Amino acid sequence: MSSSSYRGSLCKLTGELNGQQSHKVSGASSSSRKRKRRIKDEVEEEGAMPQQAAAKARSANAYVSELRATLTRYEDQIKELARQPRAQPSPPARGVSTGASNPSPPGIAPFEPTGEVPPPSYERAPGPLFEQRLRSLFHENNGKDPDSPEKDAPEHLENEDPRDLPFTPEWTSTNELIKGIPHQAFPKEAESNRLLNLFNSYMGVTQHFLDQRTFTDNMTLLFNSQASRARQMDTPWFTLYLLVMAMGKLMEEDPREVRGPPGAFWFAEAMRRLPPLHSISEYGIVGLEILCLATTYLQWNDRKNDAYFFVGTTVRLALTLGCNLPFSEQKCLPSERAHRMRVWWTVYMLDQRISAGLGRPASVDDRHLSFDLPGPSPGFDSPEPLNVNVKIARTTGEIMSSLYSRGALSQADLVRKMRNLLQSLHDIGGSIPADLAIDFSNKQFEVTRAGASLYLRLFQSIILCIRPILLQKVKDKVQKTQKQAVTSAISQLCLLCNESALRIIRILMAMQRQEEIAPFAFFDLDAAFSAAFVLIMRGFAHKQDSQKPPPQELFQAIDFLEYLSSAGNQAAAQRLKDVRQFSAHVWANVVAFDKDHDVQMGDSGASHGVPQVGNTPGAGLPEQSGPSPAQMPLTTPTPSSSVPSWEGEMFGGPADTYGSDTLFGLNLDENLEQAFGLEAAEGIYNSFNDPTLPLTGVDQLDWAELEKMMAPGGSVFNYPRRNFTMVQSILDSVSILGAGNEASRRILTKEAVNFLAILHRSFEPTRQHLLKLRQQRQIDTDNGHLPDFLPETKHVRDDKNWRGAQPAPGLVDRRVEITGPTDRKMVVNALNSDVWAYMADFEDSNGPTWDNMIQGQANLYDAIRRQVDFKLGEKEYKLRTDRTLPTLIARTRGWHLDEKHFTVDGQPMSGALFDFGLYFFHNAKELISRGAGPYFYLPKMESHLEARLWNDVFNMSQDYIGISRGIIRATVLIETISAVFEMDEVRITQSLQESVPSLTCFKIIYELRDHSSGLNCGRWDYIFTFVKRFRNRPGFVLPDRSDVSMTVPFMDAYVKLLISTCHARGVHAMGGMAALIPRKDDPAANAQAMDSVRADKLREVKAGHDGTWVAHPALASIASEIFNEHMPTANQIFKRPEVKVTRDDLINSVVPGKITDEGVRKNLHITLAYMEGWLRGVGCSAINYLMEDAATAEVSRSQLWYWVHHGVSTAEGTKLDKTTMLNILDEVTKELLKSAPANNKFELAAKYLRPQVTGEDYADFLTTLLYDEITSVGPSWKL
Repeated sequence: MSSSSYRGSLCKLTGELNGQQSHKVSGASSSSRKRKRRIKDEVEEEGAMPQQAAAKARSANAYVSELRATLTRYEDQIKELARQPRAQPSPPARGVSTGASNPSPPGIAPFEPTGEVPPPSYERAPGPLFEQRLRSLFHENNGKDPDSPEKDAPEHLENEDPRDLPFTPEWTSTNELIKGIPHQAFPKEAESNRLLNLFNSYMGVTQHFLDQRTFTDNMTLLFNSQASRARQMDTPWFTLYLLVMAMGKLMEEDPREVRGPPGAFWFAEAMRRLPPLHSISEYGIVGLEILCLATTYLQWNDRKNDAYFFVGTTVRLALTLGCNLPFSEQKCLPSERAHRMRVWWTVYMLDQRISAGLGRPASVDDRHLSFDLPGPSPGFDSPEPLNVNVKIARTTGEIMSSLYSRGALSQADLVRKMRNLLQSLHDIGGSIPADLAIDFSNKQFEVTRAGASLYLRLFQSIILCIRPILLQKVKDKVQKTQKQAVTSAISQLCLLCNESALRIIRILMAMQRQEEIAPFAFFDLDAAFSAAFVLIMRGFAHKQDSQKPPPQELFQAIDFLEYLSSAGNQAAAQRLKDVRQFSAHVWANVVAFDKDHDVQMGDSGASHGVPQVGNTPGAGLPEQSGPSPAQMPLTTPTPSSSVPSWEGEMFGGPADTYGSDTLFGLNLDENLEQAFGLEAAEGIYNSFNDPTLPLTGVDQLDWAELEKMMAPGGSVFNYPRRNFTMVQSILDSVSILGAGNEASRRILTKEAVNFLAILHRSFEPTRQHLLKLRQQRQIDTDNGHLPDFLPETKHVRDDKNWRGAQPAPGLVDRRVEITGPTDRKMVVNALNSDVWAYMADFEDSNGPTWDNMIQGQANLYDAIRRQVDFKLGEKEYKLRTDRTLPTLIARTRGWHLDEKHFTVDGQPMSGALFDFGLYFFHNAKELISRGAGPYFYLPKMESHLEARLWNDVFNMSQDYIGISRGIIRATVLIETISAVFEMDEVRITQSLQESVPSLTCFKIIYELRDHSSGLNCGRWDYIFTFVKRFRNRPGFVLPDRSDVSMTVPFMDAYVKLLISTCHARGVHAMGGMAALIPRKDDPAANAQAMDSVRADKLREVKAGHDGTWVAHPALASIASEIFNEHMPTANQIFKRPEVKVTRDDLINSVVPGKITDEGVRKNLHITLAYMEGWLRGVGCSAINYLMEDAATAEVSRSQLWYWVHHGVSTAEGTKLDKTTMLNILDEVTKELLKSAPANNKFELAAKYLRPQVTGEDYADFLTTLLYDEITSVGPSWKL
């Protein structure tokens, strides 16, 4: 269907709606009486032919019969309701007004329905409430559908206290954006011009923020000389300039910001320069421009509440300045009048749309305005696009203030109003300038940015006008209350709503092809989200047809949202999650979605397929080979065919097969009275005034509630919901055997201990089973079965559609993370470092003494609440306040470690669950309130089953404290040779498929995908497990530890596979830690060490890593410099490197290098020194200017065991047998004792190490070997 024919069809439809005016149905019984009198008068009319009178009488009798049936149905419903107990009113949801709970003020009569547009006090925006009600309807269906993934939702969540609902991504104040933003240089002249042009291309046609001539002149002065620059920077114009530059950064495809939203520093600087409200009017029109741009910046960053506050002030300033006055009444120069009027209408549009998005009253009442739109003016662009935009905004305001004001309009008036609104939208569509119009008959139509924006707003308004009818149909299906066939008019309106959604998505795809998308464009995101939900409702209407896949346009909308999300748009990430979860509910029976096979959905000549757009993330679809169902002809109904019912193929075939007098199969020239009838008008009215569907009433659900109640969401693609049993706690069976102190009494509260006990009883049996499987895998390897990719997970590999979770707040940009233990000094120093995240380590760098573990929890508790400052001697340690602190990520202990100081039912608790449980229980909601979340690193994982266990722990824990599933995020350390074969199902090229037909290396991400924040190259543990796993097999000998670098074959294959795995599934691929640390005693050696660190970080960023680790604050600047230069974006997830990695590559032990006498001695020195420190409670130590932790020590210890066990000789000819190794160990021990303090533990460490280096005994981990030595078990103490 062409653009003109579509507008024509809309016009005819509105004409059909207008036919309802003759009915004047304001109530069933009153209408019946009026109708009877009118028919009687018509029959007795003088001159009427007998046949005509008889026909009219028959018509009257039929109509009266219809009315009587309707009255009978109403009476039956009233009787049924009377028999039911009266429901208690639900408490109002946060931020949602009941709209009827407050009496009218004294002296003001309540507003009575008059058929006119109600005043602003009655306005309620349908957008948020519609979406909330849609979620509510899905919840009403919870458990009714046997295939529904949400049927197992925990019962205790149904009546959750609203205070416990998860946070929404709103600021508490704009100050949160300003505070802590690092300094950024102001743009130079060339950059300023580039950003200005970018701003104008996106915002300068359909809106008007600036007088381009004045702005350009001022910018020339800014760069003219130092003196003129100083003068310009001291003017209000410079504040405006900063906001334009900030908006330009938001529009970049490749934002180069490394913290906060793009342009945040310049916005923050503009806000610091903003004058107080009592003096901003002195700025005149510049002040209005400043507020207008500040509002837009907040809106584009999805800060709706702040934008609403700003736009209200902006409107009032505009009214105060008289910018709303007619052109002839503004006493200023013509060019000034033209500029002021254009700015005013831009403010008006912002006010209408921002207020609508929040369901709050607009700041200005249309009835008090003179709609004197701008006309042509020399020096200004044509006003036509701006005027069209204003008309759409005004019509949208009318839709919200009239159709959605429950009870304000009678039935006939509401139907007439709908007709007028659709007619108005038709007329507006016809007035779009020809140079901006879109030819929808062209399958690969091209768009302009301005034209696309107008059409997106136009189609959104059409959806807004109709979608309550669509929602009513969904409600009828959920509650199974529909008893009669849907009328043709209702069906036609639903079709029009669906077609508008399809066109929105096709426009967005065209914009993406032409690279016209701004990653933070608010209205593009809003349009995609709105259209996707219409298509999801359409799918819900046909949910009984399990063979019908989702429409391809829905996949395109998801791809579009993925693209915005991958660019760092947090609002898009949340919308994407919502769309995926709703889709997972609707298409619960679809095992895997295939984008290449689709069902036709009212295509208007545009192709369902969209060519791929370069390497743009999420763009396009796979090319189709051969005709797909979407390309095959469908049988099209003739114009006389009856419109399918709601339960059938509601949305018909291609619209352009019908004639000019039809729209989706309905003949618009038919008798309008017959086409609509009483049922149609009644259905339309009830859609907006259904007391059980209160679009303006209380609804406690939000998007996070939806995530909790539905399937383990985040994916459009179906997967089975895992059930687990939450075992109740009995505190009498819990023993705390560690010493009590202030920290333990703060952390081990009765509530926290109860939670720990539940975790233990729920998951300990599974943990023990998985630990036994580890032992079996080692036995299998010893017996000759080498690790390989899992054939049983082939279905995961073959499904190329599923993705991990979108990056959570604070985890989009992770370019440099610092790691270290949780002692108070380290916590403060790490959070004060110039890094993006701090991994607080309860594992490898932390000695797990009882005091360390409990005090570490207390330190993190205090740090999150910004109360961790302390004084050590004369030195004070305080958290910095000049910038946002790094994101906090806690690393728990691995599944293999116990916490023997805390027992449940006589069993020691898992160290992993102990660390996780305390940190999560105390801090999850506090972190959420601060705009982050409970984030974790998970170490030492050996299989996807262990990841599945973590996922169950996360789901149960989130349910327990009442937050949304998916709030927890976890980065998995791929540290074991087993885990590398189960990372996930890698997206592989054809050549790779041929070489590895059973490649299965993504399973860990798959199990954790709703909670996944990526994988990390845990390089040292990986080398350790490589030696450990193959220790009983000859042929896996490695040279000196210093020669086993990241570039050796098996490590290089490991890195490539991990990056490809992560990016194929849309999650971060984090690099590892260089063990080198600064040397203060030797400048030359320090320079060499720092060069090595630079080379390591350069290798990582060029390989495709999205971030890296450092172990010392002094290394942060080096790592940042490398990543900032080579990774200008927040991450590199969009990069899809092609890899060819086989099993043989991953276990290739051919490594250049030698085993030397010095290497043997160094390994003994490192292992012994580390074990001695660990026995004293020190988890990481600087040894030989390297940061050694449990992982590096394990590499050294395991190499020694392997060399002796397999009788290896050094390059110098030394035979490494038991005697030789013990002699060298004794020598090293004596050397270390010479400089050790009196209370050292070297002899104890040597005692434990001796049997570990003789090739005989081999403990799975040094930490489990030594743990009993640092366990200080005492009598249990009371809570």
